[in-house]
Amino acid sequence: MPAKTKTPPRAHARRSSRGHKDTTPRAAAAIRAIEDAAAVATWRGSVQGKSANRKTGATLTTYSHPATCPTTCPLYGGDRGPDGSRVDPGAECYAAAGYYTRRAWEGVRLTWSESLAKIRAARAPMARGNVAGDIIHAAGRIVRAAAVEWAAALSKDGTRPAWTYTHHAPTPENLATLAAMADAGTVVNLSASDPGEAFAMMAAHPGHPVATVTPGDSPRVIRDQEGRRIVQCPATLEGSDVTCLTCGGGRPLCARGGRDYAIGFPVHGAHAGKGEARMRAATARAAGVTP
Repeated sequence: MPAKTKTPPRAHARRSSRGHKDTTPRAAAAIRAIEDAAAVATWRGSVQGKSANRKTGATLTTYSHPATCPTTCPLYGGDRGPDGSRVDPGAECYAAAGYYTRRAWEGVRLTWSESLAKIRAARAPMARGNVAGDIIHAAGRIVRAAAVEWAAALSKDGTRPAWTYTHHAPTPENLATLAAMADAGTVVNLSASDPGEAFAMMAAHPGHPVATVTPGDSPRVIRDQEGRRIVQCPATLEGSDVTCLTCGGGRPLCARGGRDYAIGFPVHGAHAGKGEARMRAATARAAGVTP
C-alpha cells in the first residue's frame, strides 16, 4: 500500500477556507490593496491655480469628487448619482448650497495622476486642499499611501504652506495617516460641526488641529470652561482685507500644525441661519452657561 502523501500546507489552507472569509493578515492586506487601488482609479478632482474667491485669493485650491465625503460627516446628504458626481443643492452641506462652489464641484474631471501633476506644476505660493470633497478613502479608512502622496504634492514636499480639512472619523488609523500627511507638509484640520464638538475634539485628540463652523454673531474668541479657544478666521472679520495669502504674515493659521486653538468660520451666505440655534446652544454648554 503506497504511503500517504501530506497535503501541501497552502493547498490544505485553500481547501479548508472554501466558503469562509479568509481573515489572515496576508488576506487582509490583499483586500486593502484592492480597495486602495479602486479608490485611486475611481477618484476624480480639479485644480485651480488661482482662485476667484476673495478669501483664498492667489492660493492654489483643489476639489475632490463628492464620493470622497465620509458618511460620518454631519452635513452629509443630498441626492448623488452612481459615481457621486451629483449633489442636491438643497442639502445642508455648504459646498452643495453655494452656486459657484457646487458648479466647480460637479465639474471635477481630472484623474488622480493628472491632478497630482497639475498640483505640483502650479506656481502658487500656498495651497488649500479640498474646498469641496474630502481626503481619498475606502469605506471611511483614509488611503494612507495615496493621501501622503497628495499631501506631498500639495505642499511641494514642504516648500509651500498647505492645508486642508476632514470630516473623516478620527479613528486611531486615520489620525496616524493625518500625522503622516502633516509630515509630508500638509496640515489637516479635523472639522467640527459646532463649537461644542470642536472643544471635545481638542480634548480627545491633542496635537491635531481643529476647525469648526460657528454662529454668525460669535465673538472673535470663544472659550470653554477649560480655557480652550476657538479663534475666528481673520479673513471673515468684518471689514477685513486678509486673505489666505496674507493670513499670519504668510503663514496661515490653518496651516499651523499642533496649535493650541481651533479656527472658527462663522456661517454665512446660503448657510446663514441654518443650525445656528443648535450651534449657540452647544457654545453655551461648552462655556458652562445654560442655553
